[in-house]
Amino acid sequence: MPEVDPDNEELYEKRVEASRREDLVDLYDLTEWEPRTAFDRFCLGFSFASKYLIVAGFAVAVLLVFGVTAASLLFSPIAGVFMLVSVVPAFFIVWYLWETDPSDRVPLRLITVTFLLSCLLVTIPFTVNTATQWYFSMVPGGMVIFFYLVVAPVEETVKWGAVRLYAYTDDIFNSPADGAVLGAIAGLAFATVENGIYLTGGSFLGLGGATAEMTIGRAGVAPLHVLWSAIAGYYLALAKLNRKHATTIIFKGLLIAGLLHGTYNVSVTYLPAVAAAVEPTVGVSADNVERTLLAVFLLSFYAAVAYYPVRKMNRYRKYRLRQRDIDDVRDEMGMSDDEIDEFLTSHGTGVLSLSQDNDSYSMPISYGYDSDEGFLCMMLAFAPMSKKRNWVRNTEKANFVVHEIGESLEAKSVFVEGELRELNEDEVEAGYDSLSNNALFTVLHISGAKPDDTDFKMYRLEIDSVTGRKFEHRLDKALELDTVEKRRKRLVNLSTRAD
Repeated sequence: MPEVDPDNEELYEKRVEASRREDLVDLYDLTEWEPRTAFDRFCLGFSFASKYLIVAGFAVAVLLVFGVTAASLLFSPIAGVFMLVSVVPAFFIVWYLWETDPSDRVPLRLITVTFLLSCLLVTIPFTVNTATQWYFSMVPGGMVIFFYLVVAPVEETVKWGAVRLYAYTDDIFNSPADGAVLGAIAGLAFATVENGIYLTGGSFLGLGGATAEMTIGRAGVAPLHVLWSAIAGYYLALAKLNRKHATTIIFKGLLIAGLLHGTYNVSVTYLPAVAAAVEPTVGVSADNVERTLLAVFLLSFYAAVAYYPVRKMNRYRKYRLRQRDIDDVRDEMGMSDDEIDEFLTSHGTGVLSLSQDNDSYSMPISYGYDSDEGFLCMMLAFAPMSKKRNWVRNTEKANFVVHEIGESLEAKSVFVEGELRELNEDEVEAGYDSLSNNALFTVLHISGAKPDDTDFKMYRLEIDSVTGRKFEHRLDKALELDTVEKRRKRLVNLSTRAD
């Protein structure tokens, strides 16, 4: 029992009594929750059944693709062929990455939700395009503006949004390959529903801008939707890995997809006029010239557009193969549990890293290690209006690194990740015991505040994960041929030149 100031004894007793009554407070729906009512149990059952709903949703998506393809083949063979072809890029991208990185495949849940979201969102650009096309058609050259500033940006943003709304927020979405796969899925869904709308003439939407008969140019855009959105999805995932430049990277992806999309639409729209102008000089009918130009354009455009994501995916494939080699080497260099325990016990200082939002805060600090309980203990000093205190409060996961480098450049390091929390009164004694094991208190107070104004608190870093690396006799050839003394002289020469 801690000593109590007689002047505050009554206040202390009230606080103790209040703390005892807190156990009687029902925290249901306040800070805690468990299924109590029939509705709660219904929601719990629904969450258990969610995996079956994902499978059902995937089945619906597959039936939708094949259903629209079959209908296209029946009512408009040309449209059906291009709809069938549009499936190929999506499945090729998925298969290619599936084989490239079998350990990090996009789960069925993200594929299904992305597909269904894209199906729902497709009505937005269709409605916008139908409502605004007439105004642009009344202006000379207005269709060029319409395709570049309305059709392409709106459609590519909608497909991008199908990935951004759900998959992007998931921790599993963590590589450009994931973005390319889900972008391709969003493009496939968009092309499927769009073709279905065109085949029905948009009647179920109450829109009059679509026609049941689709031209080769109109049908040819279906597989391109897959490739364009794969590009935008690739850059969306890249932006998640580079938060500092995320807006620029996202804009780059959407701009590339939008420019390719707009260029295709403009080219297909004005090809008949080009064919009519070429007809007198070649002595062939305008229809034959138009077909020839369209075939050449489609083959060239498809090859150019497909090359871009394929090149990106090929680079990613090479990266993953190299990463596997690195992982194999790291496994060989890993420290065992006993080696980690011995290393943490034999050292007393490390670097603690805290984070909030996109910022970080690191500081060297002494620590104690309890190998039996599996935690690190450290004492933090807070001056008035301490910046450090704010970081400690807002850090969800803290990192701690202990490292050493020997004279022969052999190195060891241990990386710890876990929750940093303040010790309660019952844990303080154990905390001091761990500090007495190996902590090194070289400086007690460096904040500049008076000692009486400094608040010392004991914290415990729970070890959620720990990894150790040892670099022994793994120097590259350049280092093996060189000596430590030569490297030191070279550094001195470089610093002298810089001065």
